Amino acid sequence: MSELLASRVPFTSIDFTGPAPSPGDDAAREAFGVAPQYGAPANVARLPVALLEERPPRASEMSVATCEQQCSALLERRRALDRRGPAGALRIPMVRGV
Repeated sequence: MSELLASRVPFTSIDFTGPAPSPGDDAAREAFGVAPQYGAPANVARLPVALLEERPPRASEMSVATCEQQCSALLERRRALDRRGPAGALRIPMVRGV
């Protein structure tokens, strides 16, 4: 992602499911620019919302269209999983392969 932004990715927070490394997380702080949190329920990287409104300076029209399609597909999958009711209760384990 830093290649598209032409700068360091401005993470606002990073969460990891695993335990903190025993020698400390100085390397992770250096890599991400923030101190990661460990033992989280999911691996999550958060970015400033305003970053989503900016067009990446090195992105071609084709890569922008591809990213928009992939984001739309991810959002639609998420919406499908979030639907409530009996169908939603069955859909979540089926989609996740549980």
